Amino acid sequence: MSSVDYRGIMLNSHERFAIHLLHHRGHSIRDISHVTGHDRTSIRHVLRDDPGAPVRKRRARRNLLESFRTQLVETLNKGPVCARALLADLRQQGYKGSRRTLQRFLHEQRAKVLTTREQEHEWMRMVLQGAIEGHQAKAAFAGGTAMEPWTSSSEG
Repeated sequence: MSSVDYRGIMLNSHERFAIHLLHHRGHSIRDISHVTGHDRTSIRHVLRDDPGAPVRKRRARRNLLESFRTQLVETLNKGPVCARALLADLRQQGYKGSRRTLQRFLHEQRAKVLTTREQEHEWMRMVLQGAIEGHQAKAAFAGGTAMEPWTSSSEG
């Protein structure tokens, strides 16, 4: 049998059961270690534990975003967000957490986060929209017909 490299991975309930089963069938700790790829010490620890004991889960940690959660969900429901701007707003409101914590939250919420290019495009769209509206407002204020910025006054 070829061994699988499981180093650094916590044993799950299926692996624990397999270790107990192999030991019950008479395999040595060394053989079980070779087959599963886990250290012999890990195998001994599993065999000392109760085979029916549930695998301990990590306790969920409270993160620094919890107090901002409802506000963030409302913001995310409005549409795509800029993560940098969102982080800056949160920091102004007293958020002391990391950028990575915010990124994990946005990922968990499956939020649409604007890329840098999308942010630039959105900015340009807003600037152009403002320029067009400004030009139309000037024309309406003057009471005349609006001349489009791409036409010249010499054309007849």
